Amino acid sequence: MIDTPGFDDDSRSDVEILEELAEWMARDGDLKQRQLDGLILLHPITVLRAGGAERKRTRLLKNILGSQAYKHIVIATTMHEHLSSEMDVKERVDGRRQELWGDMVSQGTKLVEHSNNKESADKIIRMIIQISKNSGKLRSLLQDELLRDPRLIETTAGKDVKRQLEEEVKRVTAQLQQNAQKRPKKPLKRDKSQQGIAARRAWRDWRDDQKELQEKLDMLQFRLKRLNSLSVSWGLASSPSLQQGYVY
Repeated sequence: MIDTPGFDDDSRSDVEILEELAEWMARDGDLKQRQLDGLILLHPITVLRAGGAERKRTRLLKNILGSQAYKHIVIATTMHEHLSSEMDVKERVDGRRQELWGDMVSQGTKLVEHSNNKESADKIIRMIIQISKNSGKLRSLLQDELLRDPRLIETTAGKDVKRQLEEEVKRVTAQLQQNAQKRPKKPLKRDKSQQGIAARRAWRDWRDDQKELQEKLDMLQFRLKRLNSLSVSWGLASSPSLQQGYVY
């Protein structure tokens, strides 16, 4: 059993998640020697509708695995105990099936309920074992693409993450420029009037907004530069982050 980074991890960017997964795939002794039987995607069902972040995570998963791997996936919905009725559960599951998982389910992905106990977990694991017996081992699109070209930016997942980053860079750059045009007149420190106090507050608010936008832009540009520079070496860990490994 291999515990991978969660796609909803706020402490990791898509670039970092993609880097860790790609380099783990390339590390000697892992997928080079042992192939995967399948993949279990744990998905909390407490949120009614699929939001933008959820769609983004699902797209990243699809781009990493590729449609040929869909028959090896079990989507296990969780946190059913937090909902008041079976109708609530059904509405949420049906909504995801239509909006996010329809193509996966139609190509073999199994959709099951995880009841948060050992019996339920064992049942899901047995499903993965049976899938492997029937369909062979799982090979991901990302793995095949990296074998052809070790540059992460040339993979389907890498290209999609790059496109999203570039769109975000454009959006934040436009916000930064728009905010710069709203720059208020810098107030005099010696002005103690109510108008002077309000002017200084407006200046500080503008300065803080500008700083926050610039820091966000710098972070996005760093991630984009990092993504463009990443490549894996089969049998070697090409960056220090790989040395951490995963929980087995």
